[in-house]
Amino acid sequence: MVSLTREAPGSKPGLDNHNGQARVANCNNMKPYKTYQLLPKLCCGLFSPSLPTWKETKQYFGIICCGLSLWGSSWFIFRDVVAPGGFIFHMAGTVIVGYVFGHVMERYTSINCMVGMTIIGALSRNLFQYNFLENPIADLIDSNLRRIYPVIILTKGPLSWNWEYIKSNSLRVFSLATLPWIVECLSTASLTHLLLGFPWYWGLHLGAILASVSPAVVVPTAMTQYAHGFGTKNQIALLVGNAGGLDTAFTEGMFGVINSAIFYPSTFTYRIIKAALAIFIGIGLGILWGVLADSVPDHSDPYAPTVRSLLIFGGGYFITCAGGYLGWGGTSGVAIMVCVATAATRWARRGWPNNNNPVSEVYKVLWLIFEPMLFTLSGYFLDRCSFDCSLRS
Repeated sequence: MVSLTREAPGSKPGLDNHNGQARVANCNNMKPYKTYQLLPKLCCGLFSPSLPTWKETKQYFGIICCGLSLWGSSWFIFRDVVAPGGFIFHMAGTVIVGYVFGHVMERYTSINCMVGMTIIGALSRNLFQYNFLENPIADLIDSNLRRIYPVIILTKGPLSWNWEYIKSNSLRVFSLATLPWIVECLSTASLTHLLLGFPWYWGLHLGAILASVSPAVVVPTAMTQYAHGFGTKNQIALLVGNAGGLDTAFTEGMFGVINSAIFYPSTFTYRIIKAALAIFIGIGLGILWGVLADSVPDHSDPYAPTVRSLLIFGGGYFITCAGGYLGWGGTSGVAIMVCVATAATRWARRGWPNNNNPVSEVYKVLWLIFEPMLFTLSGYFLDRCSFDCSLRS
């Protein structure tokens, strides 16, 4: 049974990625929260106002200076398209506002920043008349960015997996990673078929999309509560974090198979064979590329982190494009995650611990850059006029 516990004063909760165990100081002094203490603690977790430190202020100022210098330099190349009124100016401005609003909201309310970014994208689409996606170049940029996002997300996840914990708690982790997904996907497919008349394969397609959202909501919440001392006794954050990563791998494989079966028509027999082979081909390609990313360059090479990061990204982007072109969408996501998991496991044996190696740091920075693009531009597709027309029809 899960219990809500707190740590002794002065102790700091955390996760030890080396030995796969939760690191809790002064475990013998941990006491349960009383009922009257629980509500204020939860409220403090939801609303946590704090002003930026001087170090953070200088960091923000440096980012602003970099952005202004890049914008000024780009004007000499692209001219009007980056000036006020140009589609790149509007596109970049929406992403920047989404980034600022999302992180400010996260700082002062503890609501995940992706919510604020999505809100800004939707408001920008519905409050302003200009739609920059009507420009074919902007639409091309957005479509290619959507091929880059999954490469970064699927690479970043396995770099933080704790294989020691997964091995020692395999039943709990795999159950939490797959059973909720199956229930959500099948429930969505059944309800859309019965209530909306959707074909079963479209219901499964929608279910695979909706079921993938749960880890993005649950994992940050579990981490936030862990930072406040909740769930440390049962290592809830460690369990949820690893299960969420495996849930993403499972989602990517199943969604790719379903997506390929729908949008690449073929005989029923061929679809079944392709669905079965897609996962295994992805695993095989991922293992081969992961061994390559570990073998070259030499582990002691000073440029190894940079070359390996580029090697994984380049290979992941290539197989994403190739898989989509050939109609084997389920193969690419599985291959990327298996590749990174293979490489990270081999690196850990030679002194690069999981979630604390140079390659993981590179992808953390990449995610900070691409996260506002993903959620702000996704929110930009929420057009109120399209909803009104659908309801009238």
